[in-house]
Amino acid sequence: MSVFDYCCPLWANVSSSELSKVKNIQKKSAKIILKKTNGNSAVSLFNKLEWLSFDNILNYHIGVMTYKIYLMDRLQNICLILYLCHKTPHTILDLP
Repeated sequence: MSVFDYCCPLWANVSSSELSKVKNIQKKSAKIILKKTNGNSAVSLFNKLEWLSFDNILNYHIGVMTYKIYLMDRLQNICLILYLCHKTPHTILDLP
């Protein structure tokens, strides 16, 4: 797991000027690894390395967190329904 992924919750509270510094570090790292010059686009470099751009890493983690929150909410609702069905003698699941 990269530092970008590991520290993703921290990046959400960083100023845009600080984020641009982090993005530049990612771009420079890709250029060094691939031994490329300044003429290459970051997108092509990231594609060759099979990296997500920093913005895409942030969006990915936001999506994962949103999905986990959604699942937890659903799980709590299911647990509540099961609890209530267990406590009442006649549940909505009983046939007349």
